[in-house]
Amino acid sequence: MRNPSLLALLFFFATSSTAPAATTVIRFGRLVDGTGRVLTNAVVIAEDDKVQRVGTGSPPIPSGAEVIDLSRYTGWWSTRRGDRA
Repeated sequence: MRNPSLLALLFFFATSSTAPAATTVIRFGRLVDGTGRVLTNAVVIAEDDKVQRVGTGSPPIPSGAEVIDLSRYTGWWSTRRGDRA
């Protein structure tokens, strides 16, 4: 199993941007949320360094969005407010 802390760190840096109104889409093979729920073929859409939507399948990708394909990996995302920077 891959190191989940490393993947969480990659997720953080992938969604961080200095450009205003930047949209980033990250595709994961699996995404585990803070409750233990597992999403298969997860898609995370972040705008302005904030996660806007988390879903599965093939949601519409905003035009001009940077797409990061991590579909070979399992990501971890905490839903607890205290875990966020």
